[in-house]
Amino acid sequence: MEELIKYVATVLAFAICLGSSVYLADKGNAAWGWPLVAGVFIIAAGFLP
Repeated sequence: MEELIKYVATVLAFAICLGSSVYLADKGNAAWGWPLVAGVFIIAAGFLP
């Protein structure tokens, strides 16, 4: 059960980062890549032992 919670929290956090990146890209903001960088670190922290 604990693994499932960790998995869901990681995926949700990455989805928020992805949504932020899409929003910034849609607005023409040059910093749209930074939420993706944060998302990669979140995925790494969530799935690596």
